[in-house]
Amino acid sequence: MVNTQIKQLTFAEYLAYDDGSDRCYELEDRELLLMNPSSFNHALIARFLVNAFESDKILN
Repeated sequence: MVNTQIKQLTFAEYLAYDDGSDRCYELEDRELLLMNPSSFNHALIARFLVNAFESDKILN
């Protein structure tokens, strides 16, 4: 069995972290976790919200 050491990051280290890729990470319990890419439905919801805020439908 292989034991791998996971580097514990501070919040400041997380904010400064850049692995040179376009991947997104989240910090959970001081561990860096790779996030899943957004889905097509996520993009649709995001576009709906942008359009709604731009047209003031939600704000009025």
